[in-house]
Amino acid sequence: MAQSDYSAIKAIKPVRLMLLMGITIFLTEIVIMLSIPELSIRSPVLEAMFDGLIILIVLLPVSYFSFVQPLMNILNQKNNEAHMLARQFEEQQLLNDISSSCSYARPQSYKNYLSSALEKLRLYCTAEAIRLTILDEMGTRQLVLQVANKEMDTISMNKLWRDHVETDMEENVEMDSQYTLDSVFEESERDNQKLTIPIVLSDNLAGNLEILTDRPLERSNEVVNFAARVITTTAKGLLDQRKLRERSQELQQLNQSAQDGIVVVDELGMVESWNPAATAIFGYTAQQVIGKPLHKLLAPERYRAAADNGLNSFLKSGTGSVIGHAFEIQGNHAQGHEVPVELSISAVKTAKGWKAIGIVRDITMRKQVERRLEETLDSFSAMVSNSNEGLLIVNSKRRVEYINEAAARMFGSSIGAMEGEEISETFLDSTHNEHHYKREGLEPGWMQVKVSGTIWRGAPHSLLILSDITESVALREKLSRLSKSDELTGIFNRRGFIEASEQQIKIGSRLKLELGILFIDLDGMKPINDTFGHDMGDEALRATTQVLLRTLRKSDLVGRLGGDEFVALVQLDENKNVTETLKRIQQEVDCINESKTYPFILSLSVGSHQVDYDSPLESIIDKADEQMYHAKQSKGVARNQKNKVNKITE
Repeated sequence: MAQSDYSAIKAIKPVRLMLLMGITIFLTEIVIMLSIPELSIRSPVLEAMFDGLIILIVLLPVSYFSFVQPLMNILNQKNNEAHMLARQFEEQQLLNDISSSCSYARPQSYKNYLSSALEKLRLYCTAEAIRLTILDEMGTRQLVLQVANKEMDTISMNKLWRDHVETDMEENVEMDSQYTLDSVFEESERDNQKLTIPIVLSDNLAGNLEILTDRPLERSNEVVNFAARVITTTAKGLLDQRKLRERSQELQQLNQSAQDGIVVVDELGMVESWNPAATAIFGYTAQQVIGKPLHKLLAPERYRAAADNGLNSFLKSGTGSVIGHAFEIQGNHAQGHEVPVELSISAVKTAKGWKAIGIVRDITMRKQVERRLEETLDSFSAMVSNSNEGLLIVNSKRRVEYINEAAARMFGSSIGAMEGEEISETFLDSTHNEHHYKREGLEPGWMQVKVSGTIWRGAPHSLLILSDITESVALREKLSRLSKSDELTGIFNRRGFIEASEQQIKIGSRLKLELGILFIDLDGMKPINDTFGHDMGDEALRATTQVLLRTLRKSDLVGRLGGDEFVALVQLDENKNVTETLKRIQQEVDCINESKTYPFILSLSVGSHQVDYDSPLESIIDKADEQMYHAKQSKGVARNQKNKVNKITE
């Protein structure tokens, strides 16, 4: 029975049916009575009609409930079954179409296939639009696909897409369809409703399906949910495939461009992967090694047995003494020589067994550098050990951590005794860099200490360089003496006397000593030179020096100012005069003249002045000079007068 026939029957209600039949019979009797006047109400025909009416009124409900209603129930059931079969067929056809679209999808064109599947779902739901959002494990959008039955140009679609899609999506996907769900929402009537169906896969929210429709989906929710799960599962799988392919491409590029050799050994111990860097290191191409036992090609004969045993053990358990560690080893090169490499091996578990991934680095250059460095260190060590300069490395606690033989010798000790010992802080004082040291069998020497910062064993230390400057100090002192000494007489010259006297006067001032200056002049120096020559003049100067040194105290200072003038700084006696000193000088002069040691008569004029600590030394010397001049005049000898020379008679 057609759907329209069933609807017509279903529209007739039981009460209406009985009333309609009763009215029909009543009207029929009225028509008969009016048409045949001969029939009266008491006629047998009319009575029969009324009896029939009564029978119909009584039999009609019985007939309906016993015949009509069961018939209608049967028809309704058959119609429901037919409708269900048709719906199931339609739903199955939808799911088959969607599954077919998804099954043909590939990572390169998955959006077209998925959009086609969504369009089939939209048509089935008679929806205005559908939007499918795929989420990743963190709840972030991976993909948004939408279809609608409203057309829109590309410019408007892109504008709405930029306005309505969040920027936190991991992947910006351009729409394959020319429709946008947002435009449909804006143009749709207010009574339209949006149905959101969450999509759960493995107890995790994988996405949601939004359906814009004004018609209830009734039992189609199950079909829509199932279809959405199929589409979502396909989309996530395709996205994962694409990511896996991209990651595989990245790894392949990394493998090809890596500077280190990357070698993969499969579950049977055969070479599975061999990158160009491995070729550069060992000389073998990938075609020469892939599918072959690694150790037979690369392991030197002396290592091969141990390498084979280690590989067999690894293939069984995935463990070994070299797994997870970097170590250095020699490998065979295709040209016959050995290559030093650094090898790091990792284990990977697969369904078939254990794989080994080896990272190989050529350390030929490093070994050469290390060898040269060792040679340099050996040379440096020998140079340092045999150096005449001492070297010390001292930590922050002034303890010696390194010392060479020369330094130990300067400290009068040995290397073993000095290591770990604490040195004096004065050696680290940059302002005081010259120190005495003991020399075996010789007088004490001088060493110069230069201090600088350095890094020793990863920590800040002080580096001390000790140089023997004994000869330099001796030369310096000699030069200093020469610069302050009179070359002819050996006593202070003017500069030396002034410096030494100023220092002595400072000491005398602190000790409250009474000091005096003597100014001595050699009488008749020019006549001696003119008569006996300059050599005798020099002898007269040396004789004067000896007179002063023998008559004055050792603590007194004696100097030659120049020419025939001498000066002395003396400590005065308790009576604060130099009378006794002058007498001793004259007595010594007389002894020399009596001994007739020289062909001339030695004569000295002496002046003195007490040191005034508030007056400059030069001023005191000038005053002593004046006193000497007065003494010379008292002897009748003018300063510029030629003395008569008394020749020694035999």
